[in-house]
Amino acid sequence: MKRTIHTLRKAAVRASLLGLLMFSACSLCWAEPKTCGANGPETLNPYGDLQNNYKTDLVVMGQCDVNGTPTTGDTLLYVFHNVNVIGGGSLIFHDDHSIDFYAESILVQGTFAGMPPNATLLPGKLIAVSTTMGYRPQISQGSGALPFKKNLTFHLWGAPNDLGIPCVGNPQPEGSPCGIPDPLWKANTLMADDLAMNPPPPPPLPKNDSKNPCKSVTGYKVVLPSDDCFYQYEVQGQADGGGVTYFGHKVLAVSFGGVLQLFGSESVSYLQQGQTCMPKVPGTECNPAFTGTSWVRLVAVDPTDNKKITLSKAVDWKAGDHIVVTPTDYLPSHAEVRTLAQDANNGPNIVLTSAFTYEHRTTTYSLSDLPAGIGPVNDPNTDVMNAVETRAAVGLLDRNIRIVSEGDLPSKPFSVDPGNPDNYFGGHTIVRQGFAGYQVQGVEFYQLGQGGAKGRYSVHFHMVRRVPQPVATAPTPLPSRSTI
Repeated sequence: MKRTIHTLRKAAVRASLLGLLMFSACSLCWAEPKTCGANGPETLNPYGDLQNNYKTDLVVMGQCDVNGTPTTGDTLLYVFHNVNVIGGGSLIFHDDHSIDFYAESILVQGTFAGMPPNATLLPGKLIAVSTTMGYRPQISQGSGALPFKKNLTFHLWGAPNDLGIPCVGNPQPEGSPCGIPDPLWKANTLMADDLAMNPPPPPPLPKNDSKNPCKSVTGYKVVLPSDDCFYQYEVQGQADGGGVTYFGHKVLAVSFGGVLQLFGSESVSYLQQGQTCMPKVPGTECNPAFTGTSWVRLVAVDPTDNKKITLSKAVDWKAGDHIVVTPTDYLPSHAEVRTLAQDANNGPNIVLTSAFTYEHRTTTYSLSDLPAGIGPVNDPNTDVMNAVETRAAVGLLDRNIRIVSEGDLPSKPFSVDPGNPDNYFGGHTIVRQGFAGYQVQGVEFYQLGQGGAKGRYSVHFHMVRRVPQPVATAPTPLPSRSTI
């Protein structure tokens, strides 16, 4: 079986090289694309710079290990234009050093080798993995991905009128894009027509007719559970070379057959290797009320020095970390962001660089005066008994894996300027139907979103329908900033 998969991968690489030759004609207006992993595992050393060398596209065709020797300090710098991870390719970030990875757009796609019933998934993968042994998330034990220990930042740059990222590689016999098999791409085109950028034709009536269901294509259950109907992607803009894009630009996109695995380590808890998930046991990773040290409750503000506060449990937060404190007076504008003045040292007491502007509640609302049997039932997963939780929540905003917006060029930071219309054009992330995996924990999404544009959000699962795994994210809703 392993030999068969290896042969399929080699065939996919050869086919992708042919597709890449066609793609390179577009890239000549920038620079010849750089490939990684086409001839076996390859180390991607630091590449490009912020001022002059940022126009090269990267195509990941096999195992591509992002690692190397820093030119200065302890941070590896990579600067690219478009980054395409195609079926059979794996872009693997190692944490021997911190990494700054600049790209206008990143697209992860997969494909299938062969036809049903013998079709084999060749996923494209983007993975952040630790090189140090230790605990690993239960969700990723099969892949061997360990939480990333150093700092990893994806910088999405680009101007509002730039062109989008095209699909490259994994060509199909009848020309279907993004590695998507022809029978799937052509099965259901109605949604693509309805959502095209140009005025669409009117849909056939009656809509949702049970006598005319969508067309299901069998043999791809690994990405389309229960042989779910696949709908052709709608065009979402123009791409380099006069083609089209299905993802926009200034984007981290996961397409058909793509896998994204990002596991951060800052204030994130995981099951230890070998442990069992026990949702009904309080204080354990799988319990729905367990927050680890990601967020806690405010229990006291020092009356003699209101920059000193006490939390409901010990935390491992560091000096310079940013926290948010929720309002408790029903005014959303009274949420406050503050900075730690010193390490918490795994204790419940922290010191801020500046005091709160508004009062935040530090106690629960007791129900002890109510008759027995009246009021809410005690939640066995928390320590709040016979009371209503009214204490302010205190959450850590910083994570060691970050996806952030930059300006029109990699050398220009994303400016917070309310009078500048470009201020609304940040990066975005999108996941489309048929993706093979999305596992993200301990990741910060900062200043993402594109104002005035539909479908350009910090975290966006676009018309994915049935998915190959449970997908659960918990972003903290804050202006320009959210943390998972």
